[in-house]
Order: sequence, then C-alpha cells, then structure tokens
Amino acid sequence: MPKILYVFGYSVWLELGYSESEVTQKTVTLVNGDNFDPSFLKILCYTILPIHLFALMRVCNKQELAAKASGLQGMFLANRQAAFQRYIADPAAGEYKDFYKPRIAANGGEETFGGLLEIFTCKAPADVQAGYFVQSQAHFDAVRSALFEVYWGAWAARESWKKVYAETLH
Repeated sequence: MPKILYVFGYSVWLELGYSESEVTQKTVTLVNGDNFDPSFLKILCYTILPIHLFALMRVCNKQELAAKASGLQGMFLANRQAAFQRYIADPAAGEYKDFYKPRIAANGGEETFGGLLEIFTCKAPADVQAGYFVQSQAHFDAVRSALFEVYWGAWAARESWKKVYAETLH
C-alpha cells in the first residue's frame, strides 16, 4: 500500500527517497480547512500547521476589514468554519470532537459573538470589533518592533552586511 505524503502547493518538501509507486500525494489546501480532516489530524496528533493566522487576519479599521472580508481572509474563515462543521459531523471524527468544538467557537463565534468569522462578517457587536482593531494594531506594533529593532539591528551589525552595504542599500 502506498504511503501518503500530504502536500501544500506552496510548501517545499525534501526528497524522501521513495519511488513514485510507493507514495500517494494528497494535497492539503489550508484555505479549505483540509488540515483539519480527521485523517490528517490522526498523523499530526492534534497539532496544527504553523500558519501565521493573526498576521493574515490583522485589521486595524473598518476599511481594512471590508477589504479583507471580501478577499482571501473572508473566504479562508468561511471555508474553515464549513470544514469544522463538516468534520465534526463525520463519524470518523469521533475522537476529535473535543478538538473541533473550541475551534468552531473561536473561528465562527456564533454563540459568543467574538469569533473571527463573526468579526469579518460584521455580525459581532461594535465593541468586539473595535477591540479586535486595537488588538490587531498592538500585534502589528509588536511584530514591527521585533523585526526592525531586534532582527534588523542584529543583521545590520554583521561585518558582512557592513562590507556589502557600506555606502548604500540597493
């Protein structure tokens, strides 16, 4: 029986040394929530793929929210919620129901009015939405600080950097 190699179109995989007849490739499309399929969770032992969801979903005002809600982010959240609902109803997902339940609430938030999908579809109360904008800006500020103050400083302090970019940055 061939081994299954789960792939994502934009991932880079190492050569595993198997012949084509020994491996079946199965595409995992994150935007469709395929990474929450019971068969995939079984090999991951309840872990999740390291996608930087908050950076993707960061919005700081209503205009940015409207743009992202009608784009990839809105589609991602809607598809993810549909996948959670589909998988929790699947008899094969029995052992993962406790895994799905908090994710359904956090992603959809229909009961708590605070899930990402509720925010992106403007169904969350104004104070929840405003709080999300504040949280998004704080996250952005922290990431910017880390990138530019810590990493940039460490990188620019390297002798090789000083030599190559002594006069100007391209």
